[in-house]
Amino acid sequence: MKFIHHNVTSVCDFIKDNNLTIKKIKSDGQNKGEISSTSELIEMLEKSNKLWGTSLGYFFIVDEYEINDDIDLKNAVISIESGTLPGFILVAYQDGGVISVSGKAYPFQKEAESAVWWHV
Repeated sequence: MKFIHHNVTSVCDFIKDNNLTIKKIKSDGQNKGEISSTSELIEMLEKSNKLWGTSLGYFFIVDEYEINDDIDLKNAVISIESGTLPGFILVAYQDGGVISVSGKAYPFQKEAESAVWWHV
């Protein structure tokens, strides 16, 4: 499931309310991920409005358990959507907004537009 968010307040609230871990991963998977925060998600949204067709080079995996940090964006999307990787992904959309990718519907996605058109 893919959705585009032009406001991440409900996403941040969901993460905080459920005490979830945000891990920042390089899109090519060539790093040890680092723990991040909802303030960096807000920054991601702000930066997305200035990407003009380029990419940030990183994404977030969000879950309550230890997160695999040696995965690239393409494989993370496949694994999340198939349910083999728990949680959800947040990635900056190059024309403004944040895309959430998940294998199940989350409450914060109800107010967002479908982004089935988005692909890595």
